Amino acid sequence: MGPGEFCGEFALLSNAPADATATALEASELLEIPYNKFNKLSFSQPAVLINVIRALSAKLRDTNLKFSDLIDDMIQRNRLTAIGMTASKIIHDIKTPLTVISLTVSLIAVWPLVPATAGAAAKAGPCVRQIRRIERQTHRSDKAA
Repeated sequence: MGPGEFCGEFALLSNAPADATATALEASELLEIPYNKFNKLSFSQPAVLINVIRALSAKLRDTNLKFSDLIDDMIQRNRLTAIGMTASKIIHDIKTPLTVISLTVSLIAVWPLVPATAGAAAKAGPCVRQIRRIERQTHRSDKAA
């Protein structure tokens, strides 16, 4: 706050105890206006009441803007968190079938004696290498998410 500014208008207008406190950081001259005197002054000098209402309106507007910005930030963070969680689940869903495929191909590679898998065993090596490359990529993506 600076020169000419005031606080406590909520309490003054509602004739209720103040919800907040203020501490001067340097030597200051303060004016305390009791409710009864403010009430009389506002009727005899309506401009005083209008100025208090304008200041109160500006404070409320500023508080609303700050609150709106805070909510927007929270929504953005929550969206990013949701995107990260979704990406992590997608990567997990990709990794699970890759694991099954990798195990199947590995079994085919070690069972070349079974006639039905003899031709497939020759192709197992390149397939296993490709699966390993995909797993490394999903592992890197998983760390990034």
